Amino acid sequence: MYFLLAGILTAIIGIVHAYWGEKNLAPELNASDMSSFTKIAWYIPYHQITWVLLVSGVSLMGIGVFDNFEGAKNIGILIEAVTVGNFAVFLMIGASKDTSIITKSVPQLILFTALIILLTLGVLS
Repeated sequence: MYFLLAGILTAIIGIVHAYWGEKNLAPELNASDMSSFTKIAWYIPYHQITWVLLVSGVSLMGIGVFDNFEGAKNIGILIEAVTVGNFAVFLMIGASKDTSIITKSVPQLILFTALIILLTLGVLS
């Protein structure tokens, strides 16, 4: 149950991540005077994170529904490790570069905290 809920939340976050980035970040990036290499170097990892979120969401939904196969919990642990790691990197870079990113990202912080709680409950259940 927890993995299913975590999967739905993760997939939604992935979709919103892609949409919000294309709507709010990409236009400013494309209009900037940065080199095309720098623009692409930002754009690719941004959507790699989108892909990781979507694949993680689908995987979590799968193990939420079919949790009786061996290794299901290991998939949840791996996804939780990636999620916690990404969250920690965001907080560390945000805190060291521009703390306003933390205060401007309160909705994302709440969603990822809820996601980590759901993942932890799934691993412990």
